[in-house]
Amino acid sequence: LSLASAFLLTACGSDADDVAPDAPDTPRTPIYLSAALASPNAVTRGTADLQTTEFVNNYSYGVGVYIYRKDKTAAANPDSYGYTNLKYAVTGATGDLTLATGTSQPYYSAQNTSVDVYAYAPFQGTSGSGTSFAAQAVQTDQSTDVGYLQSDYVSGKANFPYNADATVKHKVTLNHRLSRIKVILKAGNGVTDADLQGAVISLLNVKNKFTFNPLTTTAADAATMASDATAATINTGTTLAAGTSADGTLCTYAIIPPQTIASGTEFIQIVLSSANKTATYKMKLAADATFAAGNEYTYTITVDATAISFTTSIAAWGSTTAQNGTAVLQ
Repeated sequence: LSLASAFLLTACGSDADDVAPDAPDTPRTPIYLSAALASPNAVTRGTADLQTTEFVNNYSYGVGVYIYRKDKTAAANPDSYGYTNLKYAVTGATGDLTLATGTSQPYYSAQNTSVDVYAYAPFQGTSGSGTSFAAQAVQTDQSTDVGYLQSDYVSGKANFPYNADATVKHKVTLNHRLSRIKVILKAGNGVTDADLQGAVISLLNVKNKFTFNPLTTTAADAATMASDATAATINTGTTLAAGTSADGTLCTYAIIPPQTIASGTEFIQIVLSSANKTATYKMKLAADATFAAGNEYTYTITVDATAISFTTSIAAWGSTTAQNGTAVLQ
């Protein structure tokens, strides 16, 4: 996953969070930031009609930032220096970020100590309980840019020593904290590529509610399943004509929270509605499937006239495994 472009976070304002007072004539040093997504292939959706970068100029969901002294947090910060959940907005055609309206410019402390910076997206309006955001959910319709971007939770942490040079833009690398599913269709016996164009692909029996903690550096702890999470159906989108997607395949993508789905559970549904073929297929998991934070799971499905066979792999966002199985015509 190649690094996305650096996105600058700049603005001016006053510091209302550092309660350690400065002398009236003591200059303050602002903290300027940039952000990039971890590699590899962190940001592509795969189909030609969807975005190719995470923080495009119409990304309207915001980036949140927390700043504390090194190795301190809001709960362990005796002098109360810190910034909590500052909101940054995406502006410009190249993905530049600026402080959102009404957000004060962050500064180093008066003692010029190094700082820990936590960043995450999409922005959440309140801090919730402690450092976690409860009642989060991936969108059940991810067939468009809007649903997909709202479902892609990312976060990261970096430490920066004091630097009085305002031209230095400190970079925080953001990592994907949920799991991504990629479904690729291939024509088998009695089926053509044309039959697979316009196929609607859905994920079945996926729990989509979770709690998100942007201040953890452990991937497994960033998103935890909500106690009231129930099975939902995720619309991953509609396939395009063969050869028109970014990787030359009939494929769709969706993001789900980390979870384990039991063997025998119906997991992928494919609805064909081409001029020559109308059919619905459902694929059951051949074994327990665990979807871990930061991993992409690819299901390559060969569609025959009466059944579908599939293989799976875990790649791009994580390690590699494989699984084989068959699903039947409904």
